Amino acid sequence: MRFGALLPTRPAYLSGAPELESLGYEELWFPDFQLVGADPFITMAVMGERLTRAHLGVAVCNPVTRHPTVVANCMASLNRLYPGRVGLGIGAGASPLSALGLRSATIDRLRRFVEGCRALLDGRPAPVGADGKDAGFLEVAAPALNTADRVPIRLAAGGPRSLRLAGEVADEVILGTIDPVLVAAAVALVREGAAAAGRDPSSVGVAVLAAAYAGEDPSFAEVVAHVGGYVPNMFVSNRSLALRPETGLTGPLRDAFLAADAVLSGTAPSGSAAPSTSRYERYMEAVPEVYRPLVTEAAVAAKVFVGSPAAFAERCAGLERLGVGTVVLFPDPTDDGALDRIGVEWIGPLQAAAR
Repeated sequence: MRFGALLPTRPAYLSGAPELESLGYEELWFPDFQLVGADPFITMAVMGERLTRAHLGVAVCNPVTRHPTVVANCMASLNRLYPGRVGLGIGAGASPLSALGLRSATIDRLRRFVEGCRALLDGRPAPVGADGKDAGFLEVAAPALNTADRVPIRLAAGGPRSLRLAGEVADEVILGTIDPVLVAAAVALVREGAAAAGRDPSSVGVAVLAAAYAGEDPSFAEVVAHVGGYVPNMFVSNRSLALRPETGLTGPLRDAFLAADAVLSGTAPSGSAAPSTSRYERYMEAVPEVYRPLVTEAAVAAKVFVGSPAAFAERCAGLERLGVGTVVLFPDPTDDGALDRIGVEWIGPLQAAAR
C-alpha cells in the first residue's frame, strides 16, 4: 500500500513537503480550487525541484474551469521536467463550482474531458476543438513536452455513474470515504465499469482520501475540532452511493447521509439551496455551521482514521482487502506536526513490515 498527503496550496502547508517525503509519503497531491489557494500545476513545478522521489499530482481539476488542451499541456510540460513522477486528477468539480454558483460537470462532459486529456497526453489528437474537431500538439511543441512516459489519470468519483466511468476510462479512482461498506460498493461499480469497457477490472487502481487524528484517546469533540472540516465533503461526493439500496448501508451512517441529503438539497430548515462563497472561507479547515449537525460519530468514522498505530494498520489492511492500493491523508489544519507524527508512528512501521 502506498501513502500520501493532499496539501492545500498555501505556504503553511507546503513548507513541510520535504519532511513528508523523507518520512515515507510517496504521493503529494494538490487541490485545484482557485478561490482558496495557489495554482496546483505551478505548485507541482516548484515542488518537483524541492523533492526527489515523491510523485506529484493535482487532485482534482474539473472540465468547467479548465480546458483539456490547457490541462494536458501543463501535465506534459511537467512530465518533461519530472518524467514518471506526475499524475492528473480529474473530478466533476462539486465544491469549487458550488462556490461560484455553477453546476458540476455532467458525466458526458467528464468523459469527454478525461478521454481528451488521455489522448493528448499520449501524443494523439483528440476531439477537443470547436464542434468536436480533432486537435493535437503540433510538431514544434514536441521538444517542450513529454508524451512518451505515461501520466496516470485519476478520477474522483462517488456516485454510481462516475464510479462506473472511472472503471471505463481512468487509471485510478479516488474515493472520499474509508467506510468499508461504501468502499466495497464503490469498488464493485468501478470493476463493473471496467469489465463493460473490456478492460481488466484489476488494472484500475483505488485510492482513498481520508483525514487522520493522531492524538491519544481523544474525545469526539477534540477530533471534530481538529479534522471535522473534512467530513462534509464526504456527504457531497458520496450521498448518491450511500442512499442507493444496493449499497446496503444501514444504521447511524445511513441516517447521517439522509440528514445530509436534506441539507444539501435545501429541504432541511437549516439548509440552503443557494451556495455561498463565504461557506468556503475555511474550506475543509472547519465545519461550516450548516453542516455542523451532520458531523456525527458515524460520519467521522467513515472519513477519519482515529486511534493507535495498530488500529490504523488494521483499518489499512481491511481497505487493502477491498482493493485499495493508496491512502492519501489530509493535514490537520490545527496541528502542523500531525502528518509528521503519523508518518513516524503509523506509516513508518507499516512500510518497514512490508519490506
